[in-house]
Amino acid sequence: LVAVIFLGTTLVLLAIGPAGRASLVGARLPDVIRLDSTDKECKDFPWLMFEQLVYSNLGNGGPTVGPEEGMVIKARDMGGNDPERFGKTTYIVMNAKNDYKAADPARNGLVGRFGSFNIPGGGSLEFKLSFRDEDNQPLALKHFALTFFDLDTDASQKLIESVAFTGFDEYFTTRDSELEITTDADNMTKFKASVAGTPQDNPLNPMAMTNQQKNRAVTMLFSNVKEISGVAAASTGTGMRTFEFVSKNTLSCARTEPVIPPMPLEDLSFQPPLEIPVAADEDATFAAWLVNVGDKVKKGHI
Repeated sequence: LVAVIFLGTTLVLLAIGPAGRASLVGARLPDVIRLDSTDKECKDFPWLMFEQLVYSNLGNGGPTVGPEEGMVIKARDMGGNDPERFGKTTYIVMNAKNDYKAADPARNGLVGRFGSFNIPGGGSLEFKLSFRDEDNQPLALKHFALTFFDLDTDASQKLIESVAFTGFDEYFTTRDSELEITTDADNMTKFKASVAGTPQDNPLNPMAMTNQQKNRAVTMLFSNVKEISGVAAASTGTGMRTFEFVSKNTLSCARTEPVIPPMPLEDLSFQPPLEIPVAADEDATFAAWLVNVGDKVKKGHI
């Protein structure tokens, strides 16, 4: 992947390559089409890149005091949704629908590139996701992707994480997924952990994960969506469980690594439509910086 970016008159060039596609993923229920492969490219899937935590006050538990209950993340539309929304700001609003109490409110918010919230043993968060545009007006998205990561248990396998959703078009898990998947009478599909995990095996990069990390994740795709209802829960036990998510089809697009990749560098900022990333050839590798920070683009430069 190569990014060619003009910031005013400053040129920034970054090349990275090559990155492999994720391993085979698909659905697990008969009423959802199983996909052994997809003819879509990653750029065709919706992606809202998280940029900033506006405030975090889920269940009115802080740590941000007001202005309203909930958690708001500022994101940028990176494509795959609506061409008219490309490059624009979208606010993702998460509101608690039950009497939610965080185990540690200060850790709710953005952790690296992930949205994050936590639940004590025996607790749950019934939540609603909604969307607002750059003018803070309600927004309906033509396409939306949501991935939850690191669904596991404590060492005793008594404190078990799960997430449940309805209204999605399809979901993706790996062939060797550790998740137990069921659907209830209200058509709510639950993805429940079955294997113990540790903080040391948590993902750091949503776009580069080990097979084990992928086996503990689920991606859901939605269309023509204004609101999404979900439930995250931790079964009875002692301790805290953390839930992390992004708005991207990670299981179809993240590369697979043999060991846990390090925390990624911060994304280069750019403002579409004039500043956009440009795909390189598959065998392209980084060679050299063509300009220095602060260099000005001059007439005749290529």
